[in-house]
Formats: sequence, structure tokens, C-alpha cells
Amino acid sequence: INSTLVEVATIPQGSSLSDFITDNKRAYPQSQHWKIIDRDGLKFKKKWFEEDIKQIFGETKQKFIFFEKRTMWWNMEWKGTRVGYFDKKLTNRAVMYNNAIKKVAQVLAQNIGDTGAYNAIHVRRGDHRALPTFQEVSHASFWYSEKIGNFHDTTKYVYVSTDEQDRNWFKSFEEKGLKTLFWQDLDQDILTPFLSRYPGRMIRDVLGMIEQLICTYSIKFLGSGYSTFTTYILRMRQYRNILAADTSVPEEKALPYYARTTQSTCNALQSRTHDKPC
Repeated sequence: INSTLVEVATIPQGSSLSDFITDNKRAYPQSQHWKIIDRDGLKFKKKWFEEDIKQIFGETKQKFIFFEKRTMWWNMEWKGTRVGYFDKKLTNRAVMYNNAIKKVAQVLAQNIGDTGAYNAIHVRRGDHRALPTFQEVSHASFWYSEKIGNFHDTTKYVYVSTDEQDRNWFKSFEEKGLKTLFWQDLDQDILTPFLSRYPGRMIRDVLGMIEQLICTYSIKFLGSGYSTFTTYILRMRQYRNILAADTSVPEEKALPYYARTTQSTCNALQSRTHDKPC
């Protein structure tokens, strides 16, 4: 299989990739352009190497291969380059949120606090409570407030992306003199019309994307272990120059994009190797 960049039609806004493929299969039942892979990815080998890819897809004639369900959960090795969350040469710079959602997130971010300067955290608690590893990666509220509170001199505002419904859980932030904000505190005159473009079943997903971008644009970011939501934020923070270039960020607004330090950014992947939780 040769890696080739091809120009494709943009998926309509308000439609998921699954919808797009399903609609096209219905409209063009004889189309031979798509190869659908719908096997459960967890049953695959954890890592595919070049010989595996050639064996599985070497005779594929279709122009596009679509991995449904969890088929692409693990990684692939292609000519020495890992294809997955951690690849920095092939997919990371190519797979990005489109400019429309980035511009909306940018405006929302610039309206946070007094000057658009804020830190951010991602606290994942809901579904993780049922996992046996929850105690390894979970932290009390004061752990987050103390960590991010170290940067109080930068800004008192902390954007919180979370599935925790009890806002009292974040009381320790107030005790540290921090001002927490959630998606409900964003400029609804901007957010609501944008979300209304999507069907109801997609709104939570799109809102999650906006929150990921807002966390990406923050000065400091602290995430949750065992979370691909956090991992994707960390990945995008490595390429904020792309986001800035795409959305023409004014020079005075550039600081949140570039002010990233290893010491202040929590690496959630540490917990995957059962090291001390980040």
C-alpha cells in the first residue's frame, strides 16, 4: 500500500463520518470506493507491523478504508512509524478539527475571564468510577486545586472540563482564590447557535470537541489519567502553532497557545504503565 494524499469532499457539517458513509452506501449501493472494517479492534493484535498490513490490506482495491467501532483502538507500525495517537509524522498533523469549530472555540476562549488568560483541567470521574484502576488515577478535588493553584499568579481563572455533576466537588478551588468556569459559563450567544447546527444526538460530542480545544488554548493544563480525552488535548497542545496559524491568532492572543511547559502539563500516559499517577 502506497501512502498517497488525495483530495476528498468535505463531510457536511452536522453529519458524522458513520452517517456520511451510510448515506453514501444507500445512495450508491454499487460503489466500490469504500472498504468497511467493522471487526472489534480489541480482538486484533495490539500492534500491526508492515507485514501484517500488507497481508490484511495488500489486495485492497477500494480508495478508502473505514474502520468502524473500535477497530483502530491499538496502533499500527508502518515503515517504522507508529500510526495512532502518538504518531507525529503521519497522522497527527493531518487529523485535526476543522477551522469552523476551532474559530468558535477560539472566540469562546478569548472571552474567558478578563483577558482570555486562563488555565484548564480535565476531571474525568463518571464512568471511571466503575473501573478497577479508578483509585490509581483519581484524585481528590484539593489535589487539582493545589496543582493548578501553583499558577495563580498567572491567572485566577480555571476552565473545568468534567463529567462530575456535583459542582460542590470543586469548592476547594474557591478556597484557593481560583475562579472555576464550566461550559455553561461560556458565551451562550456564540455557543448555542453553533451547537444548534447539529442533531441532538451529536451535541454532547461537539461540545466535547469545543472543550478539548478550549483546554488546548489554556496557558496551563492538568488532565486525567487513563483518558483519551486528555491524551488528545495533550497531543493538540504540541501542535498549537498549527491551530494558531489556521485561525490567524492576533499576536496579543498568542501566549496561551505557546506557553506550554513539561513540568506543568500532566502526562496521563504515565498511568497507563502503572507508574505513579500524574
